[in-house]
Amino acid sequence: MTKIISRVGTIGDTDFLKQVFQNVPDDERSCILLLDEVYVKPSLTYQGGYIFGKAVNKPESLATTVSSFMICSLSSKIKFLYKALPVYLLETNFVYEQTLLILDAARVANVNIKAIFCDNNRVNQGFFN
Repeated sequence: MTKIISRVGTIGDTDFLKQVFQNVPDDERSCILLLDEVYVKPSLTYQGGYIFGKAVNKPESLATTVSSFMICSLSSKIKFLYKALPVYLLETNFVYEQTLLILDAARVANVNIKAIFCDNNRVNQGFFN
């Protein structure tokens, strides 16, 4: 099994999923999507030619939260952090839009997301409403 470590700007979301699941049988493509957020200290970091810390939803601001999306197979050992997005003030609409993008990429890559799990954060409550 190959460990997935990093995917910084090298490949599109759908192509990434296709690569991860390219040799996985159809009966092992049922997965769950886990959502979580981590509050971070706003800062900028330069590493390996990339600047990290700017918010994707408000590029002029530093991120205060990292919104993470993890995919776990229900019947195989495949599990990986699919996206970790630096965000300024996490909002329900942002989580909703990102989740729809992930579900669409999964559909195109023939990955079947059976359930979405998250904690009881107020943003996540709004997402499910």
